[in-house]
Amino acid sequence: MKTLRWILPSALGLIVAAILLGRIARTRAIGISSAQAQRLVSLLQAAYASTVAALEPTAVDASDFDERDARAASDAEALRQGFDEVRSTLAPGLSSAVAAFVDHIITARVQIAAFAINRKNRGLPDAAQAEAETEDRRNFQQNAQPVLSHLVAALS
Repeated sequence: MKTLRWILPSALGLIVAAILLGRIARTRAIGISSAQAQRLVSLLQAAYASTVAALEPTAVDASDFDERDARAASDAEALRQGFDEVRSTLAPGLSSAVAAFVDHIITARVQIAAFAINRKNRGLPDAAQAEAETEDRRNFQQNAQPVLSHLVAALS
């Protein structure tokens, strides 16, 4: 019985130490703290989701497009700022992957701006324009989704 009183606290201490060492090793591997990593994951996911939504060619009226475009712009800017905050400490491989993802978002933002200009000049998208927007959305998803999945796995 006396042995169990000594072994249990020691075993719990070893478990806690192992968990803490694992967290420290993980932080060193990615270069940022768990809180920073989770914030970056949230920013990445929000920018991706709002960009995909902004590339959706269907809407009830023009204000739907404007709201989605504004949300995508806001999320893209938040991601850029969040990445700038951790860029210098983020592991080089992850930093390059995040930069590639940000480039996908920026490229999509240019396309979204072009769609907005078309809507202002021509009104809601016709069938040909909707098809072009659908294709751009599909291309964005095919290019950005694998990078996002990699980043979420690496940062989680």
